[in-house]
Amino acid sequence: MKHGYLQRESFPSCLQQRYDPGGNIPWIYARFPKCIKYDAQNSTQLPLPIQQLLCNIINMNRIYKIKKTLKIPMILATLISIPIFADVVMRGFKITTLVMALSLMVLFYLLTLNNLLRKVRITDSEVTISGIFGPRRIPTREITLIDGMTMGTRQFITIATKKRSYLIPNSFEGLAKIIDDLMSVSPQETHGKALDFLKNNIVVRKSDIVGAWITVILLLIIILVRYFPL
Repeated sequence: MKHGYLQRESFPSCLQQRYDPGGNIPWIYARFPKCIKYDAQNSTQLPLPIQQLLCNIINMNRIYKIKKTLKIPMILATLISIPIFADVVMRGFKITTLVMALSLMVLFYLLTLNNLLRKVRITDSEVTISGIFGPRRIPTREITLIDGMTMGTRQFITIATKKRSYLIPNSFEGLAKIIDDLMSVSPQETHGKALDFLKNNIVVRKSDIVGAWITVILLLIIILVRYFPL
């Protein structure tokens, strides 16, 4: 079969915006060469399913956040801890004790706020991992490896560039969808061997959820003992 490259007019409008006027090969070809090839003798258009697939990738803008089952106890624990920390400060302990209590309070709130604000945004041009300390942008063209890592019940998607590596833990909602989106916006040669295994063997970390609710219960007990003694 004779193969060639489609001209600009043969691509859907979403792809024509990425077309390089100086050549016959659109931007998307460099990323999906197998999909763009066609039968030059019998076809003048890309198959509709491929057009839809490429348009979805071009227009991708997905946002993933921490699981709601983790967010709820985190928010409750933060609210319940406020009177507890306030009571410690108001009771007139020594300076060293107050400094330790305040340091613990600040650390607790920073970690909680960071978890609540964490999100992963995936577009066709970059992957952004955000938290309390701001976004970390990873251009898809700079990704050298996307792989999976499992340590007991802890699982991570690893994204490597020439400069550094990034981790996306399984505390995020829809880890399998994140993997699918990352695979669709990155070249196939950057996909590690453990990525498919991770996608098909995602572990639900119930211990994180149980631990968060235990923290809420302990804080409630402290409130009851302190403010409502028998």
